Amino acid sequence: MTKIALLLGIPRSHDAGPGPGFWPRALLAGLGFMIALLVLDRVFSALARSKRRGGGGGGRRRTLPQGAMLLMLAPESSAADGAEPEKKDPPPTVSIHAGLETFYSWNFNRPLNGITAFRGFDARHDTFALSNAVLDTRWNAGPVSGRLALQTGDTPDIYYGAEATGDIRHILEAMVAWKAPLGQGLTLEGGIFLSPIGPEAILTRDNWNWSRSTLFFALPFYHAGLRATYPVSERWSLTGAVCNGWNNVTDTNGKKSLSVQGVYSRPDKVTASLLYFGGVERARDAPEGQPWRHLFDSHVTVTVSPTLSIQAHADAGFENTAFGRSSWRAAAVAARVKAATWLYVAGRADILHETVPTSRTGSATALFFPTSRVRSLTATFDARPSDQLSARLEFRHDRAADPMYFKGPDPTPASKSQSTLTLGLTAWF
Repeated sequence: MTKIALLLGIPRSHDAGPGPGFWPRALLAGLGFMIALLVLDRVFSALARSKRRGGGGGGRRRTLPQGAMLLMLAPESSAADGAEPEKKDPPPTVSIHAGLETFYSWNFNRPLNGITAFRGFDARHDTFALSNAVLDTRWNAGPVSGRLALQTGDTPDIYYGAEATGDIRHILEAMVAWKAPLGQGLTLEGGIFLSPIGPEAILTRDNWNWSRSTLFFALPFYHAGLRATYPVSERWSLTGAVCNGWNNVTDTNGKKSLSVQGVYSRPDKVTASLLYFGGVERARDAPEGQPWRHLFDSHVTVTVSPTLSIQAHADAGFENTAFGRSSWRAAAVAARVKAATWLYVAGRADILHETVPTSRTGSATALFFPTSRVRSLTATFDARPSDQLSARLEFRHDRAADPMYFKGPDPTPASKSQSTLTLGLTAWF
C-alpha cells in the first residue's frame, strides 16, 4: 500500500497541502498507465494479425450473400429513377428487463443482532433475505434514449440510507441521453447514474463474487448530475461529469463535484479505466472545514484465455482538513476461472488503509471505517445451470485493525474479524 501512495505522490504525513512532487508523480502515474495499455494494444493487435495470416484464406475470393447484393442494388435503382431516399430516424424501441437477488448468510461470530457489519449488501445473519429486485425499462428513439430502473430490497435501503428523501431508494438509475451529431458522436446524459469508480457493479450478476469488495463499500455508489462521453477512437473514450457529490441526489453543501475518466476497451480482451474525481464533500458546518477531496482510481480487467480472467483495482485520495490531511490507499486483485461450461470459481483479496489527522484542536472524522485498516479474502463458486440463472456459494473473511464487527450477544462491536458463508441466487431476463 505504501508503494501505491508513493506512486500517486500522496505522503503519509499530515502536511497542509500536496508536496511539491505530487502533481508530477500523479501525471507520471497516469502516463505510465496509458503506456501500459498501449503496449497491451500492440500485443493483441500483433496476435490478431498473426492469426489472420495463418488462417490460409488469403487467396480465397470473398463473395457477398445474395441478400446483401439485393440490398446494395436497391439504392442504385432508386437513384436511376431520380428519387432520393427519405432519411428517417429508426422507429422507437422499448425493452424491459428484470432481475432478482436473494440469499442466506451465516456469520460465524453469531451476532445476536443479526447484523454482519460493514459488509454492504449481504449484511444479514441467519435469515433469508431479498437483496434486490429490479425492473428495468430502456427506450431508444433515434439520437434520444433513456433508462428507468426501479428497485426494492436490502441493497437500496443500505446505499441510499443517507438521502433526505426516502422514496429515492427505489431508483437504480433514471437517465435521459442525447447523442449529438458532433464528430463521432457526443453523448450527453443527465439524471441519476451509477458511479464509474471501480470495476464492480450494484447488480450481483455483473460481478465475479457475491459480496462486494471493501473498496466498493467505501467508495461512491451513485451520482446525480450531467455527464458527456466522446469516443476518441475505436478503443478509447473520454467522459467528463459534474454532479452533486458522493452519493448525493440532494446537494447537501451547495458545492458541485467534477470527474474525468478515460476508458480503453478491446471486447473480450482488455477493459481499463483511469479516473479523477474531485469536489467538496464535507457538510457546510463540518469542523474539518470544506476542503477539496481528490480521488484517483484505476482498474484493469484482462481476459488471459477463454478460461482465465484477472482484475486489478487501485484507489487513493486525500483532503486537507482543519486538523491536517485525511488520506487513504486501497487496492484489490481478483481472478476468475471457468472450471466447466456451467461453473466459475473466483477469488479476491482487498485492503484499505486510511489516515485520520489529529491536532491540538481535535481530530477529523474518519471517511470510511472506524479503524485505520480493513482487509478481506473472498472465494466464490458460481454455478450457471442457465444463461439467466446464477447460484453462488461464497466464503469470506474480514479483518480490521480495531474491533468493528459484532460478536455474540455483545450489542457493541467487539471483534476484529468476522467470517461468513453465503448461498445466493440471482436470476434475470
